[in-house]
Amino acid sequence: MWQWPPSRTYRVTNYRLALRFDEQKGEVFGDEVITLRPLGSNFRKFYLDSSELKIDSVRLERGDAQPLELDHTLQDSHLWITLDHDYDEASTLKIHVMYQGFPRTGLSTIGRCDLASVLYLHFMGFMLRFYL
Repeated sequence: MWQWPPSRTYRVTNYRLALRFDEQKGEVFGDEVITLRPLGSNFRKFYLDSSELKIDSVRLERGDAQPLELDHTLQDSHLWITLDHDYDEASTLKIHVMYQGFPRTGLSTIGRCDLASVLYLHFMGFMLRFYL
């Protein structure tokens, strides 16, 4: 069945993603910084996709200042994040999310080549190659 892409209130300009895997357990540990820009004014609450993950922390990176812990909730497959105040389209925000979990979808081991110590994974629609 055809699905339309979700309507967004922001545009992602960069992802910085550090992943660690426990291959035997099938667990993923993520440390992700999403740089985004609101598409309009009064931008205060938004969601990110989050399938079967335990969220350890959500912070707003603020340059040289101490990161600000943000309120967040999980609802279905969405991580809802509430910012400290309203932002507008002139703002650039860096949201730092740390998580872990055993996703049944979005992460699968495609194969491993022991000769080259390479692990191939399919994660969130991307084919990833890790040299071990």
